[in-house]
Amino acid sequence: SMLMALAFLPMYIDILGNQKFAIIGFYLVCQAVVSLLDTAITATVNKEIAEARLHSSDKLASSIRTLELLIYSIAGFILVIGCLFSSFLAEKLQARTGVELSECWNNSLLIICAICMQGIFLFYLSSILALQRHFLYSGIRSLWFTGRFAGGVICLILIAPSPSIFLACHCITTFLLIGLLRYLLWQTVPRPFRAFTFDTKVVTRNFSFIGSAISITASTVLL
Repeated sequence: SMLMALAFLPMYIDILGNQKFAIIGFYLVCQAVVSLLDTAITATVNKEIAEARLHSSDKLASSIRTLELLIYSIAGFILVIGCLFSSFLAEKLQARTGVELSECWNNSLLIICAICMQGIFLFYLSSILALQRHFLYSGIRSLWFTGRFAGGVICLILIAPSPSIFLACHCITTFLLIGLLRYLLWQTVPRPFRAFTFDTKVVTRNFSFIGSAISITASTVLL
């Protein structure tokens, strides 16, 4: 991913110009900081799935479904908070880049959506890895990086040289891969013999750990 970012960086600057690229640069920095959550999500998912696999398919399905609902709830909360502060973020971007305020506001919303979807994507990717589907994990991860970087350049050239187009490409790529990963995950998990039950123990065991990771990430982003 680092090599691809370095390879496509000059293209972004040539196509967008310095002012508009500043918005993309801000997004890439936020994305790198949010990747800190990858460590927390991967560790949590691996631990819970490894423990659940020792019991039964019912336990495994309930643990994954509980973590899934937890991740979606966290992403939804971050999305709401981000939307509330989108105007503030847009004003800061406009003051530092000189781009029109309306475009900065659109970019702010797209950045928030992309970051929230990245957390969901990392959850499904970590779940696939925890189920020891290593080839699938590597393939989806490579497809994600290629789709975001190469797809972003193609969209900028074919559609319009705008940060909104670049960010929309990232959001669409991540959204499609989330759907694919979710389908593959539940095709891999053995079918449970009983109805899903929300496992509150999974939440209580990992609440402080995930909460600490989110707090550290949010503090880093604010700084």
